[in-house]
Amino acid sequence: MALRITQSMMYNTHVQNMNSTLTSLMDSNIQSASQKRINRPSDDAVGTGRVLSFRTTLDRLDLFQSNINTAKGWINTMDKVLSDTSPISAILEKATQGSNGTYDANNRQQIAQDLRGMFMELLNRANTSFNGRYVFAGHKTDTPPYALGLGVTTVDPNLATEQFHVDGDSAKTVLIQAVGPAAPGTTLNAQDATYRYSADGGKTWQNATVDTGISPPYNPGQIRINAGGVGVVMNGTSQVTTVNTAIDKDSNNGTWMYVRPTAIYKGDDNRTEVITPYGATANTVTSSADGYFTRDVAARIDKIEGGVVTYSYSTDDGANWTQATASMNGTKTNLPLPGGYLNLDGNITAGDQFVVHPRRADINLNISESDSINLNMVGMNAFGGMYKDPDPSVSPGYPTVVPGQANLFEAIGKLIGYAETNSQKGMQDSLPELKAALTQFTNAAADAGGRKNRLTAAEQNITMRRYSEEDGLSAVEDVDLTELTTRMAQQQLAYNSVLKSASMVMQMSLVNFL
Repeated sequence: MALRITQSMMYNTHVQNMNSTLTSLMDSNIQSASQKRINRPSDDAVGTGRVLSFRTTLDRLDLFQSNINTAKGWINTMDKVLSDTSPISAILEKATQGSNGTYDANNRQQIAQDLRGMFMELLNRANTSFNGRYVFAGHKTDTPPYALGLGVTTVDPNLATEQFHVDGDSAKTVLIQAVGPAAPGTTLNAQDATYRYSADGGKTWQNATVDTGISPPYNPGQIRINAGGVGVVMNGTSQVTTVNTAIDKDSNNGTWMYVRPTAIYKGDDNRTEVITPYGATANTVTSSADGYFTRDVAARIDKIEGGVVTYSYSTDDGANWTQATASMNGTKTNLPLPGGYLNLDGNITAGDQFVVHPRRADINLNISESDSINLNMVGMNAFGGMYKDPDPSVSPGYPTVVPGQANLFEAIGKLIGYAETNSQKGMQDSLPELKAALTQFTNAAADAGGRKNRLTAAEQNITMRRYSEEDGLSAVEDVDLTELTTRMAQQQLAYNSVLKSASMVMQMSLVNFL
């Protein structure tokens, strides 16, 4: 049976054919413009899933690369400080010169001036910052980790474990002697002795005064020896020995104290959070903290009513407070704070305050799916100095010497004290401690160098992985230009043929043959 073809049918068929060939040509045109085979999910559903997977991996690699770039800035800065040991080597050279018997008091004064300059240079290095953040301060990156202070050196074995604290300031080493009231060589309690001091290396002397019954941050039973512009705090029951003033200090004659420069570390260490309580009943409450605190957070109990605790917290040392509430469970209360929780167990009352002090010093960044790197360093582990432990059960209330045999700032401070008081023996005795401090410093430099090498290896690994992922993405997503060019030519020819045939057929009609 013959089928009658109408003009309408021919027209619809021609339009359909034109649209079909034009659609194919436009799809190829889009691929040509984007250079991508897949421009929408409908182009290739399976391929789209693979493309998204490749791109997710590349985004993650970009994040790791960004972290590596940040870490390189921190660690390169730290590495430059620690790898340059020339100041310490120069100090060691000066110490060796000063311990030479051919040097006199004037020579050692000149050495002391050089040593003070080198000491300040190292102090500035310990306070090095990157992008406005201090790299040797733990989490306290917004404040310098070290401040100039004063320490005490004594060769009296009875005071070998004494924790001195010095008030005031002095541009030169201050010598203090126990001189009475008993005869030279007599041992007595520090609170019963009389003292004299010298601020010019022992050339001239003045009588010192002694204060007893001093208040916190000093402990009961301590005394303060007032020596001009400085005050030395020590235990009143510690044993001192009166000095024979006719005999030189290098003879280890009695109790001599050298008040000389040191550096006080104010950054973080790597211990757990410490909760410091304030208030009438706060000391009877068991407290702990969970979470990750980046700075000190203070919590204040405002009101307790109906099993609900109304409290306020501050993250800026009490300048501003934010109020919140928490439910009690018997005597236990968990107070949500920025960074975690303050856990209290006991009879808390309105007015009690607790300060959460974070003691995790490391700042870590992920440099791969399974690896992270520490950007910074606890300064006292490299430079030493003095440090006030924030735990009240450990700290006497003021800075004490960082424990350990090797302490760079303390070793240099002692050396300056001996040089300014013309003590050849003291400078000789300082050499082993200074050499040990140099070894510790170079160990810290090796740590920084190792981190730098890890970053280099991680960056190389990311580069290779990126090449691999980009090749895989290109294989799935990118268009083959040779194939595309050939296909576009064919599609253009097909479209032209459709247009030509349509124009020829549509011109034909029965009317033309009547």
